[in-house]
Amino acid sequence: MTFRSRLSGIRKYLGVPLVVALLAVLNLVLLQAVFLSPRGLAGLRNKREQVRQLEEKTRQLQVRCRELYEEVDRLRHDRKYQERVVREELGWVAPDEILVRFIPENRDP
Repeated sequence: MTFRSRLSGIRKYLGVPLVVALLAVLNLVLLQAVFLSPRGLAGLRNKREQVRQLEEKTRQLQVRCRELYEEVDRLRHDRKYQERVVREELGWVAPDEILVRFIPENRDP
């Protein structure tokens, strides 16, 4: 029997268990990567939480955008609202009005 034929026999005998052992080790490494690495299940949970937070923030911004749009529309078309905003924000009064401001007293104990 030659060395080559003996090696072929050993390869046939050891080949299947060796391949099975290598695949088992590879399987363990991949399972570790899925369950323990930051890019595995923990990373997936983290990304889902980030998506949830961003969706909530988007919803809040959409509500705020709608409120601002409605205010701009009122400022463009509603004269009474325009007047109220100018009076409150700028402290303006009509020519025939007198502005009276009450200054609170400073009471030091």
